[in-house]
Amino acid sequence: MPQNGNAKVQHYVPQLILRGFTEGENQINVFDKSTSKKFKSNIRKAAAESKFYDFEFDDNEGSLEQELSKIETKIAPVIKEIKDEKSISGLTVHQRRELSDFVSLQFVRTPQYRYRWQQMGDILKNWLQEHVVDEEQHIIERAGNPDEAKLAHIQQINAYKVFSEQFFKKPWILFRTTSKKPFWLSDNPIVLQNIREAKGRGNVGLGVEGIEIYFPISKSLCLAMMCPSNRDMVKSLMAVKEKNPELALTIRQDWSPITALDQGFCTGEAVLTPQDTVTNINSLQVINSSRFIFASENKFSLAEEMLSETPELREGPKIVAG
Repeated sequence: MPQNGNAKVQHYVPQLILRGFTEGENQINVFDKSTSKKFKSNIRKAAAESKFYDFEFDDNEGSLEQELSKIETKIAPVIKEIKDEKSISGLTVHQRRELSDFVSLQFVRTPQYRYRWQQMGDILKNWLQEHVVDEEQHIIERAGNPDEAKLAHIQQINAYKVFSEQFFKKPWILFRTTSKKPFWLSDNPIVLQNIREAKGRGNVGLGVEGIEIYFPISKSLCLAMMCPSNRDMVKSLMAVKEKNPELALTIRQDWSPITALDQGFCTGEAVLTPQDTVTNINSLQVINSSRFIFASENKFSLAEEMLSETPELREGPKIVAG
């Protein structure tokens, strides 16, 4: 422990989450998608970098590490309750707000989020090089500077609650799976998906209609936060099933997935998830990760197949300049 009281190795995914994916005592399986190497790691060293939250500003040194540790300690009993009860039904409004804050923090604290700041700096630098006169070269030197990207990221983490309301106001549902098909985690674990097309704009964003947000909290449980329209669609389908069973059978033969979703939204009890849904959520972890995938088993064939089919996934998601 350094003299300033901050741990040198600082986690961007906290150990309280990593512990839910361990194999044996504090051991976790790791897949490095940049090299396709597989290895085991103690969670004390996984999803962590040296001095990741330490920074310098105006000749003053600082760190977010201790404040983040306090937040993790505070939320740990809530995470434990969900895992023990396999339910979110017992959460109070206050606990939901605390958990929304924690999810918001996890959303912004990762290397991938910092990489986004670096990419934006690089894009700005390229534009400035074409448009700024020689006398303003100091502006170009700052753009794309890794230290500037880190400082911008630190400021974003410090203001993490800006996204909390987006998570809090969505309908929540808890998915569960079996040991035969465990959930995976990654170094960028809050993943977004939207199967609806948005004409003329992107369809992936916290407030976009149809958005689905997934956060695996253990190898058997995944917290999902859905656009209200997704829950309303489930309610509408259930209304059709109840009022006109014959018509319902023309829509779909197997209603058990829809019924399970309806019960999950209504009761807060964990919903047993079809294996293809688990595969989808795990694939989102691969796609959105910067580099590392974590699992309770040393079985990463899905990731290997995805990388074989789409080699560019070896690098983290990139911003495309328009």
